[in-house]
Formats: sequence, C-alpha cells, structure tokens
Amino acid sequence: MLLCLAIIVILGIVCGFLYVKKSRDQRAEKQRKAEATRAEEESNDRAFMAFMKAESAGHDFATGKVREISDDVLFGPFRGDDKIYNVIYVWSFKKKNQTHHDQKAMFDDNEHLNIQQFAKSKMREGVSITHGLTGNDEPIMIARKFYQPPADDKSNLGGEIMVIVKAVK
Repeated sequence: MLLCLAIIVILGIVCGFLYVKKSRDQRAEKQRKAEATRAEEESNDRAFMAFMKAESAGHDFATGKVREISDDVLFGPFRGDDKIYNVIYVWSFKKKNQTHHDQKAMFDDNEHLNIQQFAKSKMREGVSITHGLTGNDEPIMIARKFYQPPADDKSNLGGEIMVIVKAVK
C-alpha cells in the first residue's frame, strides 16, 4: 500500500511538471505569434505611409501629366531614411508605335533592383502591399500601385509607383 501511494505521488509530481512545462510553451508560442503579428502590422504601415509620400511626390510623373521632374522632387522625402530600400516610378507611353518606359529609381543599381516578391499581398486603399526579399535575403515590404491611362490619350499607357521598405523584424 505504501508503494502504491509513492507511485501515485510520483505520477502526480510528473503530471504537474509536464502541465507547467506545456503551459509555459503555449504562452511562449502565443507571445511569439503576437510579436510576429505586431511586426507584420508595423511593416505594412511603414510601407503604406512611404507609398503615400511617394504618391504625393511623383503621381503626376507616373501618370504622364508631368514628363520632366527632378530627382530632388521624387526622392527628396526619402533621402536619409534608412528604412527605405528603394523608390521606383515608371511611366509607359507609345512613341511611333513603340512602347517606351521612363523609369526613375532612387537607387538604380542591381543590388537595389534585384528583389523577390511573394504571392501573398494585401490591398490597402488601392495599394498592393507584398512581402519580399532583397538579393541578400533581407525581408522587405513592397507597396505598389498601377495607374490606368486616360481613356482619351492613346499614347499614354499609364504608370506605376513602387516603394520598397525594410520590414520590421
């Protein structure tokens, strides 16, 4: 009888230990998920706010309303911001039945243009926000929007603004 009581006590202690360990693991997992969700939301907000700056600076260029615009106007709001990876404006047009693209990028080198996008994207006020990686496998967020050309302008093919920001880790 004493042996049975000792076995029951030992089983109770082991069960208590396993319960505490499992609870701690569940709390840690819940905290990790909450931190990942917070980082995701902060990255999305960062990308969207940067896109809004880019749109206010370069909307007229990307839609073809202004064909000549200085780099200071397009990229001035982003200079010195270490969270910005790149900002790209593209305006497409037809000239003599050939399609041309006028592209202006804050950083025009291969390192800043070589990015990978993932299929998972969210729409926020008409802006597509997508996860991605740089060529060095750093996480980034890509905010972009395509602009349709005016219906009555046959030479204007529309444009795009793309802002790439470093994701919150």
